[in-house]
Amino acid sequence: MAAVTGRLSSAIAVLVAASLSLALSACGGGDGGVPSVRLVLEADFSELPAEVDRGAIMTILEDVLERRATEFGVDDVRVEREDTGRASVTMRGSISEEDARQLLGQKARLEFSQPTLDQDGRVLCEAPNGAQFTVSAGDITYVPEVPGERVLPRCAGSEGQSGAIVWIPVDTSGGQGPAGDAPQIPIQPLRATVERSGAPVVIVAFFPESGARFQKITAGMVGLPLGILVDGELLAGPRVEEPVTNSRVVIGGLSLPRAIILAAQLSAGELPVPVSVISLERTGE
Repeated sequence: MAAVTGRLSSAIAVLVAASLSLALSACGGGDGGVPSVRLVLEADFSELPAEVDRGAIMTILEDVLERRATEFGVDDVRVEREDTGRASVTMRGSISEEDARQLLGQKARLEFSQPTLDQDGRVLCEAPNGAQFTVSAGDITYVPEVPGERVLPRCAGSEGQSGAIVWIPVDTSGGQGPAGDAPQIPIQPLRATVERSGAPVVIVAFFPESGARFQKITAGMVGLPLGILVDGELLAGPRVEEPVTNSRVVIGGLSLPRAIILAAQLSAGELPVPVSVISLERTGE
């Protein structure tokens, strides 16, 4: 009789546990109710030599994708290899589809540019109609074209012209110049953080070697704007008042969501190859 009673109690416990699990799932509780975003990304190897080990590139890509999600604040992230050129990323928690797309779908290559100068040291500019003109460094203004837009440097010509600076990449080769034969060495960010005490800004700290190169670059640009670009987009163009000796640069004028995404991207690192978002879906809601 005791054995029968024990088996009956065990069966009741199993039924209660199953009922509780179903109830939690139905009301959105338990693991099944946590919202998640899943992306499938396809790597673009077209710019790499044919002999490059694509498997090794995919391993690096997966590592950077996972670090980006973690830096953004996602506690539960899973990255899986789908095939030789695709990876899926599942992020559980509070992240929108658009934030996920920007966070993981952008290469996030950080670059710096300097104004093109003519033989007299004047800054080359280009008007919206394509006409070029030059201005002195003192004629570079920081008034947005449209109120509320990000403040970027603009050229104000003596004859009423208005236009954008014609930028060229800074020389990071160690003295050979942008057109030299020596390879350009990227200035690599070590860490990026968001300062929120006022308007949000992203503070980018460099590795020591990159910081030393950055100091040398800015020493030759005093009085001129420094173009800060990510994936070719000009995010800021602060005037260099003195050589940057603290191995860091500040990027302002961004919305808080954009600043958080950018800081996560720069902290985790640039993707080894461009990617395309093949699919994106939200589950668990």
